[in-house]
Amino acid sequence: YPLTKGTLRGRIETSVYFGTDTHHHVRLADGTAFIVRRQSRRRDEVFGDGSEVGLVIPDHAAQVLEA
Repeated sequence: YPLTKGTLRGRIETSVYFGTDTHHHVRLADGTAFIVRRQSRRRDEVFGDGSEVGLVIPDHAAQVLEA
């Protein structure tokens, strides 16, 4: 997959299947952890533990919160 602006590279540490959704625990190179919720797909579209992935976060899908 090509990296574009707004794409982060990471590696899936574990995946947890919840029926309709799968939660992928992703770790970036700098140690930042993400949990990515993805609608479950057919078996051939499953990412395995250790897979390198790109995370694309559209501008409208993120919001900065101040404490």
